[in-house]
Amino acid sequence: AYACNLYSAQLKALVSLGRLFVPCSLPKRKRYIDTEPTSTDDDMAPVETVDGPHAKLTVVDRLRRDIFPKMALENRILDITLGLLLFCYFWFYTDIRQFSDSLIDKARLLANLLDHTISWLGEVPAGLKLNNELVQFLGLFFRYHIHLFKGYLDLISEYMPCILYTISLTCIPGITCFLSYTLSFSIILLLHVHCFYAYACNLYSAQLKALVSLGRLFAGVKYNPLRARVDSVKTHGDQLILGTLLFSTLLFLFPTTLLYYCVFTLVNLALVLVRCVL
Repeated sequence: AYACNLYSAQLKALVSLGRLFVPCSLPKRKRYIDTEPTSTDDDMAPVETVDGPHAKLTVVDRLRRDIFPKMALENRILDITLGLLLFCYFWFYTDIRQFSDSLIDKARLLANLLDHTISWLGEVPAGLKLNNELVQFLGLFFRYHIHLFKGYLDLISEYMPCILYTISLTCIPGITCFLSYTLSFSIILLLHVHCFYAYACNLYSAQLKALVSLGRLFAGVKYNPLRARVDSVKTHGDQLILGTLLFSTLLFLFPTTLLYYCVFTLVNLALVLVRCVL
């Protein structure tokens, strides 16, 4: 997924930069005015649009010409003013060392909450009967990542004041720049939560696709990716037996996967809502 996102972003950047070297000019749009109500096609003549002070401007055009530039200037001044006030507050009225320690403690608290959540899922959550072997495997898998995240927090705790000082410098261009850097830093700091959601989502998606494909086996059809349609297929007895075994196994494991998917989706959704507020 990381390699795919990096390749896609780099390819889009290359295409966008390549368009800069290709001169392209769009022709002027022409409108046709019907001079008489009962005129034929021969009476239709192209009339160039008038671009000048005598042109008829709509309300949107007047807003773009008169109001929007002034509002953009006022918003920019307000953005820089709030950014400078926040910069002064960080540098003169805030203990960065204490703030960084508090931030690390909250991150550790979130890791402990995730650990308790995984322990709760390993028991009998809400009276649901789950597969013990799959629950133990997923619990060990996620707990190992939580252990790695705690080691990551211990590593960056020494450099956290320097990172916060650097982020506070972004208040000078404006408060929106500071908020964008804060959002990016929060994504990096809480990367493990997004990884948990990605793991659960991929497992749930793969298991659901397998159940759908095996379910089509009993109906005597299969999906044809070449023509993007469902075609009929002849199946043998051994194929039906193997498909039945796989379908039954995946079906009994599906509630466990669905529960993990729902829990980590809600956690990731809560973080996404916080980022949208920022």
